[in-house]
Amino acid sequence: IKPIDFYLSSVYPNPFNPVANIEYGLSSDGFVNISIFNMKGELIDELVKSDQIAGHYKIQWNAINQATGIYILKMNTDYNGITQKIIFLK
Repeated sequence: IKPIDFYLSSVYPNPFNPVANIEYGLSSDGFVNISIFNMKGELIDELVKSDQIAGHYKIQWNAINQATGIYILKMNTDYNGITQKIIFLK
């Protein structure tokens, strides 16, 4: 079953240590880029960078090698974009 709309669910747990669970959905096929940035705007990690079919997805980010702090999760598609603030606590 494909979603009615594009979405990025709240990352859980948040704050997290060291793994964050990320759920998102695409209402139509297209290119998806999900990246993590630090508060300076520097790219830390790219979790997804590919064409995907419409549907629901679950991925994880393991921040074990990152510093404690606030990060920005950014999801972009061909037709939309969204960001979320996530907190990593060691």
